Amino acid sequence: MVTACEAALEMSQGLLRELRWAGASDISEEVHSEASAARESLVSRQSEAPSHFHALQSYRTTMAVLRSQREYISQLYQQGIFLEAEEAELGGAVDGAIRRLDATGPSWRVPRPLSMLKALPVFCSASEPQLRRLLDAARLQDHTRTQGAIWSSADSAAAPALHVVASGVVTATIAHAGGWEAEAHQGVGFVYGALDLIMGGATSPWRRSVAPHVNALGQGPQVYTFPAASLAALPPACQDDLLIQAAAEVLEGTEKDLNRDTSTVILWFKGGASLPGPGLPRLQSMVQHEIQMHLSPGESHVLRLEPGAEWAQASHAVLLRGSLVPQAQAEATCVPPAVLPFLPALRPRKDAAPQPQRWRAGPEGAVLVHLG
Repeated sequence: MVTACEAALEMSQGLLRELRWAGASDISEEVHSEASAARESLVSRQSEAPSHFHALQSYRTTMAVLRSQREYISQLYQQGIFLEAEEAELGGAVDGAIRRLDATGPSWRVPRPLSMLKALPVFCSASEPQLRRLLDAARLQDHTRTQGAIWSSADSAAAPALHVVASGVVTATIAHAGGWEAEAHQGVGFVYGALDLIMGGATSPWRRSVAPHVNALGQGPQVYTFPAASLAALPPACQDDLLIQAAAEVLEGTEKDLNRDTSTVILWFKGGASLPGPGLPRLQSMVQHEIQMHLSPGESHVLRLEPGAEWAQASHAVLLRGSLVPQAQAEATCVPPAVLPFLPALRPRKDAAPQPQRWRAGPEGAVLVHLG
């Protein structure tokens, strides 16, 4: 059943991309509905028995890799690249690994706290001694008996901190002022609270909350809370990773807006500034697809601007601190959190390279994360 659900999800994601390009909204909604049902089935299996679920996933992934390696070795032998003795030696080693894995069966252990933190992008730049000091300052809390939300961005009384799920499953919800709401189940390693930590608890256009998901065995999630003071002691590279994590939360909060009305959202992101260049095409689905493709926090870097400094934007970016004023329209100020799509990249002129959009940092400077 788990395999069928995963296959349904992979197929639906491929179909959604093609349908988005074609602008077939009715079919896209049907595919999205079926994908949501398949995902809910996967989540229910994970929440009821997370250890067994992860064990099966690890076992199936490892077995698939080993079998692919064995097939590749056989292909190289058939092509004459390997001698018979080399094929027997390498193939025998892989066959032995397959037999040992098959004899052991699915097995999975909850990762140790230090290993879990080191595997997270937000902490990958920290050394082991720094992570140990961070764990010493953290608070681990069991939310089995917690009623309602365990964290909310609307809670002004709570001190800004970073939170990481150590075990179990939580339900993360994003509620936008425009009326839409998105919900997702997250497991071990889920990070939240970075945006509120970076912005000092400032109000964003959407409200995020996290609630515990207690399974049939009565087991709830355990969550690490890292105070702002302990995070401030991390090296500059880790501070940049925190900013990139915050940018990812901004993108997550604005994803629905990009799906609803791209032209309105871009205007709102730019504080009401007029669109430079040739403007947006009428095919909104194509523009949405392009923006979602480029606005991903995969390869990102942080840019800090001094007050009054000029900046030529040549890629998509997220504004997290300070403010920016477009030189083309000085009365419109862009304030965080804001996504700044690089519009010329969406519709470049065929006879010239995309021209950068020019901004000037406000009196307090600006901190941005470049995307793509």
